[in-house]
Amino acid sequence: MNGIFPFEEISMLSSLTLLSFEFNEYLTGSIPESISNLSELKFFVFSNNELTDTLPASMEDMASLQTIMLDDNLLSGEITPILNLPNLQVLYLEDNFFGGSLDNTYFLNTRTLVHLDLSDNAFTGQVPVRFLQMPNLEVLDLHGNVFLHGEIPDIAAEQTTLQVLALHENSLTGEIPASINNLKGLRHLDLSGNGITGTVPETMGDLIDLEYLFIGINEFDEMPFPSFVRDLTNLTELSLKKTSLTGQIPEWIGNDLSLLRLLDLDGNKLTGPIPNSMTNLTNLIFLLLNRNELTGTVPPDLKYLNLEVLLLDHNSLSGDLDVICYLFDFNPADMIIADCGGENPEITCSLGDCCHTCCSDDDVFGCNDKEWRGNRDPVWEHFYERRYHSFDDEIAWIPAGRR
Repeated sequence: MNGIFPFEEISMLSSLTLLSFEFNEYLTGSIPESISNLSELKFFVFSNNELTDTLPASMEDMASLQTIMLDDNLLSGEITPILNLPNLQVLYLEDNFFGGSLDNTYFLNTRTLVHLDLSDNAFTGQVPVRFLQMPNLEVLDLHGNVFLHGEIPDIAAEQTTLQVLALHENSLTGEIPASINNLKGLRHLDLSGNGITGTVPETMGDLIDLEYLFIGINEFDEMPFPSFVRDLTNLTELSLKKTSLTGQIPEWIGNDLSLLRLLDLDGNKLTGPIPNSMTNLTNLIFLLLNRNELTGTVPPDLKYLNLEVLLLDHNSLSGDLDVICYLFDFNPADMIIADCGGENPEITCSLGDCCHTCCSDDDVFGCNDKEWRGNRDPVWEHFYERRYHSFDDEIAWIPAGRR
């Protein structure tokens, strides 16, 4: 469908309970005041269209609404009309131009929220502590609001329903509160890409249900590899990129974190060898150890892993990576980047046949200077499950098990 959506005509269907038009990139128009004539409407779903303008004030009268999905449109203004809908359970507004200062008056009379996604908008203010105290909330996604600032609020009381907390790519500062361990039900925690300081509290080890933990690209003090991580045995993805880690990668990482699919330790000051125990991580697909100070030989038994991305460049490692490619079912679409360039490389790796890129000590052009930050949202059209990994606009992987 394309053109201007006939909201005025539809609004005469006063007994309508479901109104859904998704994925129509040529569907335009604005939501009129007359939308409130749909007094029995429960599901209002207009994701991935080209709707413009602001939310009509009359939406505050639509008390029957349970689900609002207006994500991926061109809507703007404040969301005041929908802040006190008493039966609202699901609200997806991501990827619009909404604004306003978030505070503890938001959703004050809405105790039924289960999913709240305000990501990739222009909201300001601080993370309201009320959002972390909502009794039924399972998903809170505020990422990509670059003017959202201040500290992560202290979580004074235990909250067991919240499973997904995504606060990445904001302007948060201060330290991670030790009370974060009160979010007992967390499965996904992403605080990366902020200005968080201090060190990571050991209390995070109490979040034993965590499957995704991303806290990289912040301004932490130098610290050793966090020992609490070994208690998070359900982790499938761990990103400690640019967290000022020092010392060695612990041997227990390959024994206690057997479910890992992604391990990102890029951009730290880690020293010593790659632990041999890492060859026990049989579920590992993405291993990013680049831009550290690692030494020793690359464990040849990495060939037994199902790696699709292996980044080892900008270290002082040695060894033969061809054995990983030739003795394993290596897919030419997979990527290995290592220090195999220059006149006397310490690493052997055939460019093109095995290594995608060979960096060298004298390279002045920023070899493998991509940030490799990737999308960290295990979200696929409102289903919170990792379907693919996208590292930038050009590089994306669907793990082999999903191809």
